Amino acid sequence: MIGFAAVVSAAAIAVAQEPDARIDGKAMMVESEYRLALQMRR
Repeated sequence: MIGFAAVVSAAAIAVAQEPDARIDGKAMMVESEYRLALQMRR
């Protein structure tokens, strides 16, 4: 699960560098998936 979280956070960083409004929506979705992964680890 730690590896998955690392991949998601890396994807979020890559997405955050895209200057597109639609990308912001995807970044928020990725962020929520990352938080869900953190909760599942507990």
